[in-house]
Amino acid sequence: MAYKILLAEDEPTIRRLMAMLLSRKGHEIIETDNGGPVVELAQQHQPDIILLDIMMPVVDGFEALRRVRATPGIDDIPVIFLSAKSQTEDRVEGLRMGADDYLLKPANPNELMERIDSVMLRSRRAARRI
Repeated sequence: MAYKILLAEDEPTIRRLMAMLLSRKGHEIIETDNGGPVVELAQQHQPDIILLDIMMPVVDGFEALRRVRATPGIDDIPVIFLSAKSQTEDRVEGLRMGADDYLLKPANPNELMERIDSVMLRSRRAARRI
């Protein structure tokens, strides 16, 4: 199934590669280079899932997730953290805050696709077909 995906990643090369990979699989991608506009973009586009880097300028991924979870109408959108922060404490904190999954970068493309599908299968939010 194709999903509408909000991708928040500050590194242009990684964002471009991920967007290209996801687009080739038929997904619609909305991109941002920091966590600041995540809530506004999620409200405007109502994505099926959010892929969120943690270490970003302006607003980091942890704060962006806090804002999403505190905003009615988007608080149930599944979120997967994609981060180079590999410490157990970071992964536990991300999950404790309400992320649905946590994947280390650089992510294997096949694993990323499977994790997206897995999170969407468990999600209570109905996916909107593109």
